[in-house]
This record gives sequence, structure tokens and C-alpha cells, in this order.
Amino acid sequence: MLEHNFTSILMQDEEVKFVQGVDKRAYTIKKTISNMIMVLIADIFVSQFVTVFGNMFTMGDLGFMAWPITFGIVLLLGMPVAYLFASLSANNTFFCITDKRIILKYGVFNFKFIDYSIRNIGTTSVQGSVFDTQGEHASANLVIVTKNFHNDTNSKEAHTAVKVISLVDAYY
Repeated sequence: MLEHNFTSILMQDEEVKFVQGVDKRAYTIKKTISNMIMVLIADIFVSQFVTVFGNMFTMGDLGFMAWPITFGIVLLLGMPVAYLFASLSANNTFFCITDKRIILKYGVFNFKFIDYSIRNIGTTSVQGSVFDTQGEHASANLVIVTKNFHNDTNSKEAHTAVKVISLVDAYY
């Protein structure tokens, strides 16, 4: 049913074993929260920029009122956009296991694929959160860590990991 999401990147001799989407409700909530945090951080910088440059060009007549007004306007415009991007991302995120590799497809406007060879998979773990659905089709975060590792910026060994947020039926 969902295999059509991966037909463009599957090899000819590759057999699909499992395809699943994400729990749209849980994924949207989690992504909206992280997107809103980014909106708030950007909002602070935009408001500060408008206040400083507005006062420079008006010789201080703009006063401090530009900051809360700008903050409110950017917040009112940014929050629905944060929710919209999270919702679109939830509708376009899929996970596929074939006989040769594990593939994650995600994106809003242009799709990205992450794939790992089955031979390179080191560990997998499932982590639930308060937003994940419980019951018959329980969802959770699926974390796949590869055997191969690299050194991070602090010269510590760091494994490459892919995290599938709110994978439906993650416990089955």
C-alpha cells in the first residue's frame, strides 16, 4: 500500500519487507513544539532588529513599543506556519525495511531519503513519549544506530543514528 513511496529508489532485486508511516497526531505535536521554539528564537531576533533599526531611522521616536508589537505580529504569523510545516511533514514521512537496507523518506516540499545497509545496523531501540499513541496501534520513536562510527567535534567516537519520530506500530 505504501510501497509506492519508495519505488523510485528501490533496486531491481530488492524486496520490501515492511513499510509504515508515522502516527500523524503524535508526530505533528512533537514537530510543532520544536518548530515553535525556533519561531520564538527567531522572533526575538527579528523584534530586536526592528526596534534597533527603527529607532535609528526615527531618531528614537519609535521608542520601545516597536519590540512588543513586532514580537506579537511575528508570533501570530509564525505559529500557524510552524503547525503547517509539522503537519505537512507528518503526511510525508515513511519508513521502509527491505531485504538489503532500511530507508527513511521525509520532507515537506522536496523529499529526502536516508538509507542504511542492513549489514551496518548496530542497535535499534524504541522510546515512547507522552505524545505517542497507546493501545492497538501504539507509536514510539525508533532509533537505529549504525556500527560504523566517526569522531565528532570533541574527538569522541559518535555513532551515526537515524531517528524515526512516532513510528506507528513500533512495538510490533
